[in-house]
Amino acid sequence: GMSYCTSTIHHSLVEANDEYNFEDNLPFEYEMQPIVEEKEALDTKIEELNMMPTRINWKTKNVVAEAVSQGPCNICGWVSGIQALETRAAIITENYQMWSIQNIILCNRYKFCTGAIPTAVNSIIRNDPSIIIEVNSSPFIKDKCEDFNNCTCIDQSNHGKRRLLKDIQWFFVGATRSAKTAEKAKSALQHGSLTTCFKRNWKGGPGNHCIPGCAHANSIIGYDDKRWYLQESISKKFRYPPYRKEDILLKNGTWYVNRGTLCERAILNKAYYGEVFYDYDRGNAYFIEKFYQQSRLVFINRLSNLVIDEDYTNMGMAKRRCSLLGNLCKGVVKLPSGLLELIRLIREPVEFTGLIMAYRKVQMSLTIRHNSGYYLSIVNSLGGPCLTTTSEKLLAAPFFKSEERLISFDYPGYLLGGSRLEKHDIDNSDPFDQWELKDTALKNLQSGKYLDIGKKGIPVAEDFRKSSTSQRFDISISGLWILKNHFSKKFLCYKQTGMKGVHDIRFDSGKPPLRLRWQAKQIINEFGKPFLPNWTVGENTFDILEKQNQIAPRDFLLSHKNSFRKYLRYNAEVDELDMVSDSTYSGDKVRWNFEYVEL
Repeated sequence: GMSYCTSTIHHSLVEANDEYNFEDNLPFEYEMQPIVEEKEALDTKIEELNMMPTRINWKTKNVVAEAVSQGPCNICGWVSGIQALETRAAIITENYQMWSIQNIILCNRYKFCTGAIPTAVNSIIRNDPSIIIEVNSSPFIKDKCEDFNNCTCIDQSNHGKRRLLKDIQWFFVGATRSAKTAEKAKSALQHGSLTTCFKRNWKGGPGNHCIPGCAHANSIIGYDDKRWYLQESISKKFRYPPYRKEDILLKNGTWYVNRGTLCERAILNKAYYGEVFYDYDRGNAYFIEKFYQQSRLVFINRLSNLVIDEDYTNMGMAKRRCSLLGNLCKGVVKLPSGLLELIRLIREPVEFTGLIMAYRKVQMSLTIRHNSGYYLSIVNSLGGPCLTTTSEKLLAAPFFKSEERLISFDYPGYLLGGSRLEKHDIDNSDPFDQWELKDTALKNLQSGKYLDIGKKGIPVAEDFRKSSTSQRFDISISGLWILKNHFSKKFLCYKQTGMKGVHDIRFDSGKPPLRLRWQAKQIINEFGKPFLPNWTVGENTFDILEKQNQIAPRDFLLSHKNSFRKYLRYNAEVDELDMVSDSTYSGDKVRWNFEYVEL
């Protein structure tokens, strides 16, 4: 039989060599469930069965990567986990990109041919999406890493000219969820592939070639009324000797499992998927379906410097570009010819004949109001857009957030750079363009209640008290961040309760902090669960339609992250904007508020 070895990293579990003895007894730890942080996730919410299609095969939708042959390497868990997550990311972003399996493995300090349970990939990508690069930048080589020269991890620190896919595929990974019944698996497959593992059983007959266990991992890529469809990793051509001719169903690395068999029970018992969310925080825009007469639409010139050829690759890339163009892009349309176009202008009135469906953009913008009641405003001068102030709310300048930047909606080539507007590269976030909020209060817009720190550090909802230090926090405006009290420096974290495996949240300084993010004006944890109006964390995951969960920062210091003169100040008496290094003596002159507006 085969020998087994385990990685030194806690969530990496080695698997049997997939081309040899599948009947060996597996080590105990290989039967473990997903890593501890993901055991807490709720089971799949089952969609209405009569709303589901009778068959799905994501391979035919061109969002499942070509099957790979892992050769002598024990990496079926990596292949299954990466390709399943790759498919789910492609569907949610409408933007299929083929990921480098090679790079994701190398970036996690594993010996190249050491295996992992497929669900470990979800945690790895959640923690560091910068390791996702295009497959051509680090092709898969089915051999031990010691046998070839390219064994270097490519990530945020050393990517050079290589493109990180996190910058063009806007998504993040939430919890790992189970799909252990046929109904749950069908529901989960509406949004992409699942991972699974099993033991081979060549005596089971066609469609029943596995038994419960976890010696080999595959992806479940579809179903019909009689079968489940899986993608292999032991041979691209799927012609290894154990397979019989009647098992070769599609000749592209896929095989099937019949319903009602022991093999079906095996694959469903280990069926999991990483929940994937569209990352609205990257461009702060969403799109709604509208019908227009094509002759009333004016498109952005493809030869202009606003777009590049790549923006027309697929619907996801077009929407991504439109999100970053502010008022210069009104939406995206796919013409009857199949061509994608970005809409510069929609002429009114729109007639109700010869209509085509388009995606109208809604930009989730904000205005920046000073405590004096004045707003930041922009006027267009001979030298270009200029930052000023106004007491008229209708003249306030809208901005949208992207990668900790505050970008002008009307002039997206400019952003707030200190006390003035500055030109910038909209595709690349410069650390010197980034902002954060200090000493802010956080208000739920529906209840009107503010986050406060109650007894034993428990978050509670209270009325606003300007002098209360327990209502003051330091936060980011984008990305992953921790919620820290401005004065006590305690941060929001999980605190173990008496019931095993159950957590609540507290402000403390001795526990690992929760990682939070902004998502369509809501604050959610890293698993996609939002804060509710009473400032508890919800059981359900983020939904952009849940307006009652929207939160706005109030009465904060607007802090330039990488500047010595870091706080934006406005002196209403002399109508002057400037930056100061010390906010201590400025009082309300350095206090600002975000007010949301959708455009």
